[in-house]
Amino acid sequence: MISRCLTGILAVVIWTALFFSPELPRTQAQQTPSPQAPYTFRTDTHIVLTDVTVTDAKGKPVHGLHQSDFHLFDNKELQEIASFEEHTGTPAATLISAASPAGDYSNDYLLHLPAVLNIVLIDISNIDMADQMYLYQELMKFLREQPVGQPLAIYLRAGAGCFLVQNFTSDRKLLLDAVHKAIPRFPPLNRQYLFDFDTLRDIAASLSQLPGRKNVLWFSGGSTFFLQPDAVSVQNDAAWRDLYDQLDQERIAIYPIDARGLLVADPRGAMVLGAQHLIMNNQAKATGGQAFYNNNGLSEITEHLLDTDSSFYTLTYSPHNLRFDNKWHKIRISVGEGTYRLSYRSGYFADGSLRDAKKPSNNTRTR
Repeated sequence: MISRCLTGILAVVIWTALFFSPELPRTQAQQTPSPQAPYTFRTDTHIVLTDVTVTDAKGKPVHGLHQSDFHLFDNKELQEIASFEEHTGTPAATLISAASPAGDYSNDYLLHLPAVLNIVLIDISNIDMADQMYLYQELMKFLREQPVGQPLAIYLRAGAGCFLVQNFTSDRKLLLDAVHKAIPRFPPLNRQYLFDFDTLRDIAASLSQLPGRKNVLWFSGGSTFFLQPDAVSVQNDAAWRDLYDQLDQERIAIYPIDARGLLVADPRGAMVLGAQHLIMNNQAKATGGQAFYNNNGLSEITEHLLDTDSSFYTLTYSPHNLRFDNKWHKIRISVGEGTYRLSYRSGYFADGSLRDAKKPSNNTRTR
């Protein structure tokens, strides 16, 4: 006989597989590319913008590909690529000032941002104290060894919402101090009510004013869905679709990283651990990121992501015969020759909100 506890876990696993699958409908609204690469869109044309990272067998970014090397499919139908641009991850050492004088606050950094922004999100909603200590050591190790000039912002999720600990800076001391301020600390009370949805929604809102692509390195202790036995019953599919709309519009790629490192099994059972990693994988695929788990090299993962994901390609296309039919449109991209690993968002949901959204004037330049 299956116990009530196991039945609940099975329900959660089935729900996460269905809901978080890349095949789940998601809306793709008008995209806003980086100011470094303005595009001119017509009001009667729906434009899909997709950032694609391409790495080789060793995980190194692949440069020098041409538009003709890419083949893009929308619901298995080959599309014509309207625009193409390579971003080479040029170091931003001189783009962001180190720090403002004590007591002075300015948003001048918004005028000098690189094409790609990297954000470290430390989410202690589901990280125990021992794992926080290990994450602290790994982040401090990375920051001490990283090349000078790599700008980062650090956010903390430690309760009702995410808050900024350190704004974008390449000053190593400020970043080290920020990690020291953030962790370790006792996990928040009532953390069973701190859902992944709220975390991603807060991040999307916080980064909405920033142009270009944003890579969010999300350190957590796995999804919090499993802290509450009836988590499935409180989920809202439409709300999740709206959230993924916003992440798409803001070009935010999520990189979930399990701060617990190598795990044989979750204390609550191997099935829970597997379901947590399933959620991480699908959140990453839905936004063009990548999930990392069962790996103790947290500093190496961070270094790898910052070294590779500032290099990517931006493709735009207008889907053939697009109908706002409330159906999921799967995006598939391939590169002609060679063995490459591609990361890009998995698709969009063609619902009526695309037609109702405010559109720019004809032949106006959007960003």
